[in-house]
Amino acid sequence: MKLRNLLDKNWILLLISILLGGIAAWSVGQYIQSKEDELRTHYSKSDVVKVPVIVVTRALTKGTIINQSSVAVREIPTSYLPAGTLHPSEFAEVDGQMLLEGLSIGQPLLRAYLPGKGLQQFSDILTDGHRAVTIQIDVTNSTAGLLVAGDKVDLYLLSEKKEDNPQLELLIERVNVLATGQITVDKNRDVIDEVYKDPTNYSTITLDVSVLNAARVSLAKEHGKFVALLRNRVDELIVRDRLVDSSSLFKSSANEDEVEMIFGGSGGVAHTIKTYVAQPNTAELVSELNNKL
Repeated sequence: MKLRNLLDKNWILLLISILLGGIAAWSVGQYIQSKEDELRTHYSKSDVVKVPVIVVTRALTKGTIINQSSVAVREIPTSYLPAGTLHPSEFAEVDGQMLLEGLSIGQPLLRAYLPGKGLQQFSDILTDGHRAVTIQIDVTNSTAGLLVAGDKVDLYLLSEKKEDNPQLELLIERVNVLATGQITVDKNRDVIDEVYKDPTNYSTITLDVSVLNAARVSLAKEHGKFVALLRNRVDELIVRDRLVDSSSLFKSSANEDEVEMIFGGSGGVAHTIKTYVAQPNTAELVSELNNKL
């Protein structure tokens, strides 16, 4: 009897729960329907001012390039218009730019989500009288991929004018790097890693040089290998050693060939101090040393 009463109570509670759930679902549906009708009525009013804006037609991730296939024109009431929206006539300004933030489908495209057009084309980077020249570079010269557009380098030429005597000759100092591979100085750093598969992997760099230096670099390509030494961007010091060859690897000055010999006896005051340059005659040196002791 007790079991039957318990089962009867459970069924009653279940039926009540189902009934209440149905009522709640119907109430939510009615509320949503009423709000939808309210919005439809509001938007259909003749006194509501709408303006056309650019919206995205699909979900876009950070770093996506904006183009015609990813946007559309929609009309939005001015009262719901967020700041920074773009009119369809302004699309040419944003075409080809990279998103700084991800957007959901139907969301308006805002100026705050874009880095700005910046340069219309790469040649706009160059100032009057300057030219861009591109050279091959390897992993070592790219400073293990850490060289980026905007850095300053000293450009040397590694050549072998004399047989078995390689030398480094400074071509230009404090050269501005315009691009590493295809990544230029105007690219937004926040999205480079997402747009480019491996931004540290490049085999060329593009330099900003004068017309004369552009010609020198072009001619130097046939006479050796370029070596780019990274320097601090604010370093204004002039490079003194403009030519270094293999003979200077183990000798930075003539003084390193000099040896001072101090002659004295039993901890007393030295009688003489004589400097021998280069390679003195060993026999004469030993003989003189014996005579002094």
